[in-house]
Amino acid sequence: KPPEGMQQLYEGLLQTRTLLRSDANNLAARGLLNEASLRALSGETGYQNVAYDVLSLVSIHTSLGAKSAGRTTVSVSELQSAREDASQTLTLAAQREQQLKERSQLSDERRRAFSRLSYAYDEARRAVCFLEWREPSKQLPSLHSSRNTRKAQSDVSTDLPALGTPVAGVQASPQAAAPAAPAASPPGSLNSFDRASQASSAPAGSRGGNPFGAS
Repeated sequence: KPPEGMQQLYEGLLQTRTLLRSDANNLAARGLLNEASLRALSGETGYQNVAYDVLSLVSIHTSLGAKSAGRTTVSVSELQSAREDASQTLTLAAQREQQLKERSQLSDERRRAFSRLSYAYDEARRAVCFLEWREPSKQLPSLHSSRNTRKAQSDVSTDLPALGTPVAGVQASPQAAAPAAPAASPPGSLNSFDRASQASSAPAGSRGGNPFGAS
């Protein structure tokens, strides 16, 4: 954020540069001013660019002196005010750059300090883990554990469908078919139970009878 009052000065300098440049172009068209001096102006935006252009235009108008009398609308007081505003803008711009530089340096030192702290803490965690490997409750937590936990919790969706609710795109599996009933025996035929009963009632040693006799 620019210093207080800097933006207002900058907007005023933009208008001043436009007016001074217009008068300078008229003087150059009358042959009172060398156009090469105007080509040195940047014409770009930015605090320093505008301020330097205004200082150059003020210097051009001041150097003309009596030659521009009655042929320009710029007064001496306006030139003096424009010079002061441009100088103040350059001072504020330099202060702003210094603040940004110090802020960047402070952020870099803060990152370096945290890196050293993180390394030392990890070494301490390794030592405690080696000494207290049988007691997990005594081990030190990670510096990033809370952040990773919050991220993992946010990634898990809690909007799970209820049991039995069909899910879009998933085809329900067909129910298992009931076991087929045993085929009925033809009339007059013996099923396995009848054959077993007949075998047990037949005399021992006879064909189809129990070879070991009745128990």
